[in-house]
Amino acid sequence: MYRDKFINIFFWILRVGTGVFFLTVGGMKAMHLDRLEADIDRFDIVPHDWAWPMACLGIAVELIVGGCLLFKRMYMGATALGVALTGGFVAIFVQGWIRGLSLSCSCLGVQREVDNYPFEVTWRVLLLGVMLLLFWDANHREKVYFKPVRLDFSDI
Repeated sequence: MYRDKFINIFFWILRVGTGVFFLTVGGMKAMHLDRLEADIDRFDIVPHDWAWPMACLGIAVELIVGGCLLFKRMYMGATALGVALTGGFVAIFVQGWIRGLSLSCSCLGVQREVDNYPFEVTWRVLLLGVMLLLFWDANHREKVYFKPVRLDFSDI
């Protein structure tokens, strides 16, 4: 019984904390959309004409994932989208590290210079791990935690 409560509280803290994180970062990026668009354009991630729609799409995805995690709506889809989003960020930073690029980005809503790649990659991998745990929770919650069924054998 205590184990189930602990697990429920653990996943609640992960879900709410990650939801607040995504909402905060998405809101900070939305206030400086022009910087994010310039970063996407400067890094040549997509063609020049696609920089603004990609910036808007990225912010929208962060806000949707954050809201869905915070309020536990469309939990499975939000966690899948969160895994894809954080996996993409891990891939971008790893390839930047391998290529030896010096990045300055508004990754967390504030313009800053990325100078410590091991730290940046490590904490994004940790965030990916949290999202994978939440994805597992969303997919296996009903299989692991079941409601006891009361059987009535009065007619036997």
